[in-house]
Amino acid sequence: MQRNQRSLRKIGTVVGVVFLALAVLSGSTLAVSGLSVTSLTNAEVESGQTTTHTLEYQADGISADGTTDVLFVRFPDTYAGNISVSGAEFVNRTSGATVSVSSSTSIVDGPDGDGVQETLRTGISNDADYDTDDIRATYEFSLTHPTVEEDTSYDVTVIAQDSSTSEARTTATDAITVVAGSTSSTATATSTSTATATSTSTSTATATTTATSESTATPTESSMDEGTATPTESSMGEDTATPTETSGSGPGFGTVTALLAVVAVTLLLRRD
Repeated sequence: MQRNQRSLRKIGTVVGVVFLALAVLSGSTLAVSGLSVTSLTNAEVESGQTTTHTLEYQADGISADGTTDVLFVRFPDTYAGNISVSGAEFVNRTSGATVSVSSSTSIVDGPDGDGVQETLRTGISNDADYDTDDIRATYEFSLTHPTVEEDTSYDVTVIAQDSSTSEARTTATDAITVVAGSTSSTATATSTSTATATSTSTSTATATTTATSESTATPTESSMDEGTATPTESSMGEDTATPTETSGSGPGFGTVTALLAVVAVTLLLRRD
């Protein structure tokens, strides 16, 4: 009797270990793996530019049991309000069959729950006669990139929340690079220091007729040249000029005057 009980216990232990192993194996098989971003177009953009992008990523082990699995593409918070989605497509990489979409792609607050709508959310629900899909996801969307003063890179994160397994995620580091816009350094210079000089004084004066020339100028009535000029009626030159009727200083002038004085005195004496 005791032997039978021991045998039953051994059998129960073996069965339990087998079921546990199957459970672990099943869980490992259904877990999402191989999640990675494979391409992103227009990875380098200009500051403030609106650009259309195509993003592709792949994931293995997405359950195909007909329940909804949720896939997220999360951008940095700076892109909130600057995302526009054109569409998303999911296919089985092995067969090329389309994986059904149960909830179309929309812009939401992602799993971080920070209240910022910077994430694309899509629900897929493939009910197949096999366990899992190895998928390829393709997204078409536009981003209005932030204005930056220096080149800045941003990450993109993909998150898979499978209905049967735990969450999986991957981050493409520096997936988008925003290049700072060029600043024009050419300016039109306006001179404020240039002025037109106005002369307030004349350095060359014109001599009037009242000035006395020391050279060969012709003197006026009130001036006399000391050179070779011809004197006027009121002046006489000391050189070769001809004396006028009202002035004289030639030879014999004193003698004539004295003689006339003697004659005058003699006449006066005779009258007496």
